[in-house]
Amino acid sequence: MPNLNSVINEQISRLARREIRAQTKKTKKLTAQYRRDIAALKRQIAALSKSVAFLTRQEKRRVGGAPVAAST
Repeated sequence: MPNLNSVINEQISRLARREIRAQTKKTKKLTAQYRRDIAALKRQIAALSKSVAFLTRQEKRRVGGAPVAAST
């Protein structure tokens, strides 16, 4: 007959490993989702920055090309 103490310790270890695995699985899944979200936000920032730069150049051309009336 196996030692009762070793059986209980083995069972506790097995259940602890299962619980840790379940928790780390959730954490890994959330971490991957956060990384995808961050990457999407970075792409959005790059696109918006590009758009702002384009519009700024267009506005400079529009304002710079037209003669400015001096108000005195």
